[in-house]
Amino acid sequence: MKLLSATSTLLLLKGAMSQDCPAELTQSTSLSIADGSTLTFKYAVVLSGFTDSQNLLCAQLERDAEGFIGFGISPTGEMSGGEAIIGIPDDADDNPGTVMKYNLSGDSPRTSLMSNDKQTLMHTNITQADGNTFMTFAKYLNEIEENEIFASGDNTFLYALGEQGKGLSFHGNNRGDFTLDFEVTRKPTSYSTTLEPTFGGVYVAPGLARTMMPTGQGRDRDEPSPTSPPAPTPDIRTPPVVPTPDTPTPDTRTPDAPTPDAPTPDAPTPDTPTPDTPTPDALSGATIRKKIGTMILGAGAVAVWFGM
Repeated sequence: MKLLSATSTLLLLKGAMSQDCPAELTQSTSLSIADGSTLTFKYAVVLSGFTDSQNLLCAQLERDAEGFIGFGISPTGEMSGGEAIIGIPDDADDNPGTVMKYNLSGDSPRTSLMSNDKQTLMHTNITQADGNTFMTFAKYLNEIEENEIFASGDNTFLYALGEQGKGLSFHGNNRGDFTLDFEVTRKPTSYSTTLEPTFGGVYVAPGLARTMMPTGQGRDRDEPSPTSPPAPTPDIRTPPVVPTPDTPTPDTRTPDAPTPDAPTPDAPTPDTPTPDTPTPDALSGATIRKKIGTMILGAGAVAVWFGM
């Protein structure tokens, strides 16, 4: 079984995910050529939804004369160190018409055909009709070991035009360079989502690493413990104090009314027997007699008891 090289595998993957050029190229720029003809460069830049390596330049070059068309990419504006896409019309039986990639050099030979693994152009075509020449192609903006074409920013391109019926030959004065900015930037994808930097109502500062919490919200693992943001203090304004006019307060005091002297009934006091306590020099005559009689009776009772 024959193994595919890394480059061949990359080309197959690119072909599987290749972008489509629009049916009509609406942007263009026109250049005046030394021989009096005009070269019109129509273009569109198509950004990939997968990776920047799939971004495309879709191009069509139209010339109101016949002959080969060369389109080059060179940051310096010189042939040396650049690459070119050259379309040779089918103006001979042994040349059905080709659009291929070439390396450019400042020395002879000025052009050399790239190897087959570098021939990554798509949608290539070159035709001549009614004295006009049309070349179309699609090229990846960024390819290995080639000058990058920028979707946004200045690009320096080369052009060279040949004469009818001479194939790939010296271009003479029908050459030059021009600068063009496609001004294409990637738009945010509609399916991109950003987790709210909150968890359970607690603020979490946004960061690169997130951990899915049970609530489905995100929390940054690389950051300190979440803290709540300061709640805005409501603007409670105290109404101004309105002075109240002094209102005389009526004297509600009750005049002192004379209180009649009500007789208080004497509460009966229960008789509590009090033992007789002799008080010197205070006994009455009756009391003394009673005491003496009691003593006599007592003595008689004693005598009777002993006599028995």
